[in-house]
Amino acid sequence: MEITSATTSKLSSSVPTFECVNTLDFKTTVYALATLNQSRFAVGGGAREGSEVAIWDTAGTPYNPPPEVETITSLASADNGSSLITGGMRAFSDHGGYLKVWPLGSTAPSYNKQLESVVSSLASHPNNRWIVTGDWDGVIKIWDRSSPDSQPFNFPNKEGYVNALAFVQNGDYLTSGHSKNIHVQEMKHYTYLSPYIGHTDAVLALSDMGNGILASGSADKTIKIWDTTKPSNQAFVKTLPIIHKDAVFALARWSDTILVSGSADSSFVVWDITTGDYWQCPQAHEGAVKALTVCNNMLITGSFDKSVKIWQPKN
Repeated sequence: MEITSATTSKLSSSVPTFECVNTLDFKTTVYALATLNQSRFAVGGGAREGSEVAIWDTAGTPYNPPPEVETITSLASADNGSSLITGGMRAFSDHGGYLKVWPLGSTAPSYNKQLESVVSSLASHPNNRWIVTGDWDGVIKIWDRSSPDSQPFNFPNKEGYVNALAFVQNGDYLTSGHSKNIHVQEMKHYTYLSPYIGHTDAVLALSDMGNGILASGSADKTIKIWDTTKPSNQAFVKTLPIIHKDAVFALARWSDTILVSGSADSSFVVWDITTGDYWQCPQAHEGAVKALTVCNNMLITGSFDKSVKIWQPKN
């Protein structure tokens, strides 16, 4: 995919626009979303008000969720969407974390691990064998589901709190978002490569756009595009126009060229990353848009306002 310089911020026919078709009430702050099979998606959250996980389909029909009682900070799916991965803070713990894999419809996890630190981010490898966790202590752990009793491989703390994780290039490389930089880990030999440098504040969101292209969102209000097939000092492609008025909390791939970003400013923006054209929904929620996912050609948004919204494209 060739990416050209962005010189315009006007809406073009390549950028889809959206309308809200359903609003779902959630009992707690929404921290995470994950797409499952059969047009379903999972929602996770919790804080002082307790914890909650829910599963809906894109028509708004609820399904029985796993009986998770611990605070959820991160979600991912595995096994072609037939399993839900949860991670977060252990109940009655000030700092301990957990990782669980729930086959849909099961009342007990098939994989259950406790961590010394709260899980702040999750990623499932395309081969469904490995799960990666990032935690508050800045440690990245690679867990092998095929060997439940084995210890994880640990990437050491490079830059503090791990805010986001994303595999690129069909899982050959793992990217992680930290205080300012994006670190790149080569999975075959478990080695660090040189980081991507460019953001001026915490990197809060990452999204694999396919074909080696990575998008990053930051507390500095910017979204940057990187080409992971190139050496680190040549990987930076562009910064998209600065439209968000606050931190970029979430990113989701709509297609190879269309990216959606969610922000603490209560809006989401739909981008054509090849041109920089965009469409913004300025008041998508009454609180920060913390999580995004794409499910059954619908956009799902989750917010600090304790709601989940389902959006369908208009064009």
